Amino acid sequence: ILGNEFCERFSFYGMNAILVIYFTRALDYSDDNATAFFHLFKFACYFMPLVGAIVSDGYIGKYRTILYLSVVYCIGNCIMTATAIPWGGNYNKYTPFIGLLLIAIGTGGIKPCVAPFGGDQFESHQVRQKDMFFSIFYISINLGSLISIFVTPLLKTEVHCFGDSCYSLAFGVPAVLMCLALVLFIAGSHWYKIVPTKENTIGMMFGVFAKGIKGKLSSSAPAKEHWMDHAVGPYTEKFVKDCKSLTKIGVLLLPMPIFWALFDQQGSRWTLQASQMSGHLGDFIIQPSMIQIFNPVLIVVLLPILESIVYPTLNKLNIPNTPLQRLSFGMFLAGFAFIITAGVQIMVNNSLPQGLAKGNARFRFINAAPYDINIVMHTVDDTKFPVDKLAWKQDTAYTDIKHGVHDADVTYVDNKGQNKQFKVTIDLAGEFAYQVVFMENANKQLIHKIYKHEKLERTHKGLSTMWIINTITEDISVVMSNPVDAEPIEFKNIASMNHSDYTKLHQQTYTMEVTHNKKVHKNYVKSANGAVYTLIVQTNKTSPANVIVTQHTDVSENSVSVLWQIPQYFVMTLGECFFSVTGLSFAYSQAAPSMKAVLSAGFLLTVAFGNLIVFFVSESLHLGSQLMEFLMFAGLMFVTLIIFILMSLSYEYVKQDSLDDSTAKDDSDSDDDKVPELKSKQSMAFDGTESNDTRL
Repeated sequence: ILGNEFCERFSFYGMNAILVIYFTRALDYSDDNATAFFHLFKFACYFMPLVGAIVSDGYIGKYRTILYLSVVYCIGNCIMTATAIPWGGNYNKYTPFIGLLLIAIGTGGIKPCVAPFGGDQFESHQVRQKDMFFSIFYISINLGSLISIFVTPLLKTEVHCFGDSCYSLAFGVPAVLMCLALVLFIAGSHWYKIVPTKENTIGMMFGVFAKGIKGKLSSSAPAKEHWMDHAVGPYTEKFVKDCKSLTKIGVLLLPMPIFWALFDQQGSRWTLQASQMSGHLGDFIIQPSMIQIFNPVLIVVLLPILESIVYPTLNKLNIPNTPLQRLSFGMFLAGFAFIITAGVQIMVNNSLPQGLAKGNARFRFINAAPYDINIVMHTVDDTKFPVDKLAWKQDTAYTDIKHGVHDADVTYVDNKGQNKQFKVTIDLAGEFAYQVVFMENANKQLIHKIYKHEKLERTHKGLSTMWIINTITEDISVVMSNPVDAEPIEFKNIASMNHSDYTKLHQQTYTMEVTHNKKVHKNYVKSANGAVYTLIVQTNKTSPANVIVTQHTDVSENSVSVLWQIPQYFVMTLGECFFSVTGLSFAYSQAAPSMKAVLSAGFLLTVAFGNLIVFFVSESLHLGSQLMEFLMFAGLMFVTLIIFILMSLSYEYVKQDSLDDSTAKDDSDSDDDKVPELKSKQSMAFDGTESNDTRL
């Protein structure tokens, strides 16, 4: 069971980590569509536990539910792997959704069963062994998610296949792990203790609701004090009373989906934000989907600190020490995390290359000739002009100027020591960029050529863009390769003074082999996320028999470090600790024993509907910028927080002893207004509610 849980969590979180990147980069969906599909998938994953609980408790039991739905889960993973292969050179944009549907049915269906099934294996007197099992169980969950969030993005990026990032391998490894999880689960079948199915509590609860509503609406039914009292008869008075108490707590669950709407955007909008940032950490590149690893790492670090230091201190200070106060504080932290996220988005927006004003053009000079060149432009108001001695291999950087015809006076000293001058006339069309490249012809004369450049914005999807200009006097062929790409990039017969087409590069250092006069000249080019480059092929000034390549940046790479996201992850994870763990404890402590599983399922449904909110926002509400969307969600969280606080003011905590099924005895030492103590994750695990932690 422990091995099964580790492998299943590795499978789920590994696939989940790269899903948005797969949607945008491989399947070419827009950021909004990718976000919508991601959250619709998460909605299904967290809605299905309700179905899984009904099926396992009322019909086929936990063992067969896990077994059958794990098979469905494996099939879904295999479909995702197969559809990640670009058959015929193209990805199928629709069949992956079949795999995602099966995965949602599988992972959601087994979610409420695995931990309770593990608890069923112990006798009532084996408390220590049961405690140890759930401790290792929780470790296996976090270990599986930690490793998969780190490894899966690396598999996608560092291994290339079928001419692209190897998504089939990135999905294939989780598929293998899920199949292994199924094998491990079946392997232990001989030793499992199978507990017979009991009453279907969730089904019975819906039955009470149906009978109550029918009686309330019926004109012939006698009046009742409460509309649910109409269900007494088919259902016991005690069970109907428990259902009534459930509605009191259920009302407090209504604002909670907003928290999860913010929280689960770590896998969508936050990952897409990371893709606009620089992942360089020395020689190591942090992939956009890899930054999510901070959440489980911080959970492991923060929970012991909170339990041993922070919560006891807050209890002494009375701020905040009740469950509803801590839930409110968790909501506040989620909203604050999105304020930080908006601040990071402002940094990203400010780092974007400046756009061209209407009617303006952009130009620069590149010197590929073995002379120092002086340039004077009387119509340009830019501090870089006049240019004094533009050296070989250098460029002037871009200058924006009003479109039209502009002249440049060029002077230099030739290889005979004679002063030379000529005029360069540039006819600039608005909203384009131009490069004036100086080179030497076969007669050792300085000439120039103007190249029109259309790439003025950053390259998206974790790639860079480049083109090659051949300034030598003969045709060349170029082959670019790196240790990761399965196939090299080839450019054949680039004519003298001509250029190649634009080509996309991954974040790698490429070996660039230039074939000239049957001789191969090796050079190296470094590609960074988001950049656009011009590669100038030219003869070596100090060794004319050799050919070299100079790399000129047209559009800068993503410059804001992805490490700036750490504060928002820290605040959001801290909010998760206050909200998620406290919410589960609160639901456990306030629910009647017969309603604990129902209320835990209701808590998971808040996660499902939170994801549904993001789905509708990303599909229908277009605010014009990602910054405005982050601020909108932050504002929505703070408004919801106010509503939740007002709702909680009238809530009366239920004493734990009053929820006992057996007897209701008075305790003279107890205080009627005493707030119930929050239960730890391990104590909840004894009753199987641990399986409803959102990380499972």
